[in-house]
Amino acid sequence: MFYGKSKVGSLINVLDSLAEARKVMKSFDIPFLFVQGGKDKKVNPVGSFEFMEKAKSQDKTLLFYPDLWHDILHEPEIWGIFRRVINWCNQRLIIKKIKTKIIIKKADE
Repeated sequence: MFYGKSKVGSLINVLDSLAEARKVMKSFDIPFLFVQGGKDKKVNPVGSFEFMEKAKSQDKTLLFYPDLWHDILHEPEIWGIFRRVINWCNQRLIIKKIKTKIIIKKADE
């Protein structure tokens, strides 16, 4: 987990991105998937729920993990999360009849 200070430039980029997201969320109509930790101190989970509610897309998914932090990639649950994300992607590849499938294995499998 990161406990250091963020750089000003990084914070400005985040704020710019949030402003842009608010502008486009009502017209956002492509499939999307958010993965959000409930204990995230860098990205407020409220924003994910707001985007889910307001986005025009009919195909939207939020994988919300109340006990996880911002850096989900380093959480012990990551392999289960990867499987859910990959399943989400594979379902959409099948719908589009794209002959590709994503497979992921742990190093010890």
